[in-house]
Amino acid sequence: MTSRAAPSSTPYARDARDRPLNQAAVAHLGIVKDVLEGYAEEAGMADPEDVALQLQTLMMGAIVSAGRGDREAAHRARGIAELILDNGTHRGDLTGQSPGSCVAAPGRVPLGALAAGR
Repeated sequence: MTSRAAPSSTPYARDARDRPLNQAAVAHLGIVKDVLEGYAEEAGMADPEDVALQLQTLMMGAIVSAGRGDREAAHRARGIAELILDNGTHRGDLTGQSPGSCVAAPGRVPLGALAAGR
């Protein structure tokens, strides 16, 4: 199956970046990424931006899958998100735990617990 996506070098692709709807979508995605990055930072992830980008990519895929009729997309995405969070390297500086620890500072909920609904 061939892709119908326009290469980024085509005039259409360049023009699309200048369209208000595209600009609004890009701005919104930036806000979502910033929120996710803030949660990852609070949870003590070693690379909050990377964790945020991974989770956002997963979210976008789940949204597209749901849009094509997959009613279980969010459930599958949640399981993958838990893997991303479990494999995210924690700085360990929030409680003096060693790197790789998933324990947050007292009064804080670790990001993995948020994903797991704990």
